[in-house]
Amino acid sequence: MKIKHLLTIAAFAVYGNAWAQTDVTSTYFTDASFESATAATANVATTKAGNYAEVENWTVIGGKTDNAKDAWSCSAVFSYGSDYTLNSVNAPTAGPNGETEGKALGISMGWVGIVTFEQEAKAALPKGKYTLTYYTYNNNSGATRTNLQVGFVEAGGAELLGTVTDIVYGSWIKQTVSFDIESETLGQFKIIAKSNQNASSNKEAKFFIDGIKLEYAQDELTAAKMELQSAIDAAPVVYEANVGTGAFQYDVTSVTSYGEALSVAQTAHDADDATVESLSAAKTALENAIAAYNALTINEPAQGQLFAIVLTYEGYTYDKKAMTLKPNAASSQGNYRLYYQEEFNVNLAQAFTFTKVEGNKYQLSIIGTDGTTLYLTDSQTGYGGDGLGIRVTTDKTKAAAFTIIPTSTEGVYNIYNNVAKNYIGSQDQGVYTVNSHINFKIVETTKPSITINTFAAGWGTVILPFSVTSLPEGVKAYTCADVDGATLNLTPVDALEANKPYIIEGEWNETLTGDAQGTKLTYTEGLLTGTYARIYAPNGSYILQNNDSKVGFYLCDEEDKYVVAKNRCYLTPDQSNVKAFFFGEQEDAINNIRHNVESINNIYDLTGRQVNKATKGIYIVNGKKVLIK
Repeated sequence: MKIKHLLTIAAFAVYGNAWAQTDVTSTYFTDASFESATAATANVATTKAGNYAEVENWTVIGGKTDNAKDAWSCSAVFSYGSDYTLNSVNAPTAGPNGETEGKALGISMGWVGIVTFEQEAKAALPKGKYTLTYYTYNNNSGATRTNLQVGFVEAGGAELLGTVTDIVYGSWIKQTVSFDIESETLGQFKIIAKSNQNASSNKEAKFFIDGIKLEYAQDELTAAKMELQSAIDAAPVVYEANVGTGAFQYDVTSVTSYGEALSVAQTAHDADDATVESLSAAKTALENAIAAYNALTINEPAQGQLFAIVLTYEGYTYDKKAMTLKPNAASSQGNYRLYYQEEFNVNLAQAFTFTKVEGNKYQLSIIGTDGTTLYLTDSQTGYGGDGLGIRVTTDKTKAAAFTIIPTSTEGVYNIYNNVAKNYIGSQDQGVYTVNSHINFKIVETTKPSITINTFAAGWGTVILPFSVTSLPEGVKAYTCADVDGATLNLTPVDALEANKPYIIEGEWNETLTGDAQGTKLTYTEGLLTGTYARIYAPNGSYILQNNDSKVGFYLCDEEDKYVVAKNRCYLTPDQSNVKAFFFGEQEDAINNIRHNVESINNIYDLTGRQVNKATKGIYIVNGKKVLIK
């Protein structure tokens, strides 16, 4: 292969003041610092066949030179100060700049072993002058000798490699390779380590590499263009999802302005009459636009807006389940906890208020059953725990500030626990910081608004997710725990409790609004079951109907036929063979009259069976329902 001329640091200085150095490491390298690689979790030693750990973004090729029988080399990435060793020597405790957090590539060879690391350049290197620097650290006190080649190999095969034959023991040493690219080219960056002798690895340096940096030298105009293009390439992408005027969206005007700033910067870069001054001004303008964009906050909800927080993971057990406040589920703070209980329903305790703290951080609150405001808190803030559990607290000073993060999917958000430094998600029915199933839809909702209308028939059923402390004049409400034959035994009440089904009597035409307190879709009390969703009445149950001006609970004798509207109720007696149930003394409502029916032959019970004599109950006499007391 053709070996191009390599320049020393001293020779590089002759490029003069008309040239500028630009750090282009991130433009052409992928993770030059080895930070994305998995660090060793055990001691690493040479083996006969070679022992090479995988290094993320680098291809590792181990083996031997032509005259060697066996590989006898090893390599791996190590964390600074690692307890694990490279062929019996420790990694440095800190990096080239004294940082204790980080990783370095470790290499050891013997018996003319060889190991090569290579990665494709992310883009073609343009014509120009380059300096590649890196640091080495030898921790083998018994030897400093090695053969290390680092540099660039052009796509056409030309090798631009610098060689190090001696690595100082016990300290980081900066190594430099300078080379010319004569025309734009793709290629590979390479690290090649060879054993110098057919002897034990203890006779060779056992060394670490870190701090790889590539700089490009060009005239000031070219340098200015490259710096601007690098700024454009590193700029954040323009948001395409969750942009608009709604709550928690990015402001559409700000996003559009940033996109225009990127376009203006690219136009300035591509201009034929570009100057150092115009390019520098464009770069400054772009940096200002980027800073403003990085500080961009989501739209704050309007005063009084309420939202449900709904998991969105197709196929997952709790997909479409909303965070629901559940009473009597904890030992403190009002006995409340949060669960992914039911799908979103305006009647359930799922309506959260988002109050902005700063930036994209919000406090979340919800109303409890007694009307108290409850604030979401991480367990560390509220209870002195580890910060992973999510609870509620009545103490506003302990309310946690969660960061709301729009994702790249329209209408989908993440919620970040700033104490635990992780995302709220789901691994079971409880709400925790678990970093799994972290995607939510934040759905606008309202307080439930329920219309009661018994004007037409004078009777109705209702279940409310909030309480009503007093009834309108002339309106009565009942529970129902049993029946007497075909007659309902009703117990009057003076007020309506939340999540409890009732029968209503009287003219009541009103729309009621309150804070939702439901935690499930149906509630049963006595013989009545109330529902917060439109459902079909179960076969064998009874629903309130007005048949031929006769209001009562009529039998549902088929599945999936009789609809129960949301916020309404159906009746399920323990056992019965009647076709309908009616209201005790309300004879006018069922058009019943008293008859002496003993001498009448055509008497039938409500199952259609003819009887000889009518006793207590409801019968069909001459085609009409008759109540016998």
